[in-house]
Amino acid sequence: MPNSTSLIRRLADLRSQYTGETDSAVLPAICHGTTLLTREDRAQVLDALDGDGPLPEHIRRAILPDASTVDQQELEAAVLRAASRAVHLAANPLTDKVFRMSRPLPDQLVLHLAPQALRPLVQELLPLETEDGLDGYPCLRARMYRRHVELHVPGASVHLANVSYTSWQFASEGRWTGNDADPPTPAELDALAHRGCGRTSPATASALLRRICLFPVQPLVIATPEACYLDWAGEPNHELVRERLDHPLTGVPVRQRIVLLGARERLPARVSGQPPSLSC
Repeated sequence: MPNSTSLIRRLADLRSQYTGETDSAVLPAICHGTTLLTREDRAQVLDALDGDGPLPEHIRRAILPDASTVDQQELEAAVLRAASRAVHLAANPLTDKVFRMSRPLPDQLVLHLAPQALRPLVQELLPLETEDGLDGYPCLRARMYRRHVELHVPGASVHLANVSYTSWQFASEGRWTGNDADPPTPAELDALAHRGCGRTSPATASALLRRICLFPVQPLVIATPEACYLDWAGEPNHELVRERLDHPLTGVPVRQRIVLLGARERLPARVSGQPPSLSC
């Protein structure tokens, strides 16, 4: 059996393919995760590195944790939908890449954004009542700290790292009134009551966001009751992405079918003829 240093290095390299984490971020996370594993667990991890599986949930969680509550999954799914809209539905998108790195924890998620991505993402996420109804994610509030912003709803939070006050003021223009959270509006409460109606489970989208650096650019995310469709331009090829999504240790937990669009596989006609529903 390889020594612990060799195993940690292999696991860190594997996880960073999904999260984009640097060594300073991923190595402490892997070191901590492996302390939670027994000798028998580590033997299963070694088998999984060679492609054997499936693995118990507690082993997967120690290496690359997924969101542990529905509230956290819902919020992370909303962030992925907002990123997809900001890139693929905007009239003049400012960027084709939203996330540089994700740092997944069981009870929260830390995201590092690409340049130019903060404002379009925040404008899609923070709620605003307009003549056409409620825009954004209902009851989402933001708390500004010295160098990061916490996006939060009751029971869930996502942190945006390395955000200055000046850049946050510009990004949240018209949608943020300060750290003292306003109470939910009637429109937000109504939207919250109907959240999820007709949508698929948020667990798949949450898991994809935590592994978003599999994609060099922000993929288009389209949801139907039957599947979650992903489309993107350029590398990596679909075979490599499928292999990584199906990995027994760090892949996406099987909760909903994921379809990778390409030359051989297109949206069903009944879906492609409709506006995309970015609600995976």
